[in-house]
Amino acid sequence: MAPFYEQLCEDVSWVVDQPLLDSMKQANEAKLKELDEQIADAEKNQGEMEVRDFMLKKAEYYSSIGDKVSVYEQLLICY
Repeated sequence: MAPFYEQLCEDVSWVVDQPLLDSMKQANEAKLKELDEQIADAEKNQGEMEVRDFMLKKAEYYSSIGDKVSVYEQLLICY
């Protein structure tokens, strides 16, 4: 949720809670690392459909945290 939180704070002129933002960024990085590992494993051990499924999961995760640019980029890779 870090990208969404940053955008929201900017849009409504809130003060950013830096410890909260840092914890959200760490959680995002951990989840993205996990998804990248799943994609790499699927590329080595599974078929194209499984790779695409994990890439779509990564795009869905970007969407859930409010990172619109990364969603778009990830969807372009999938299709």
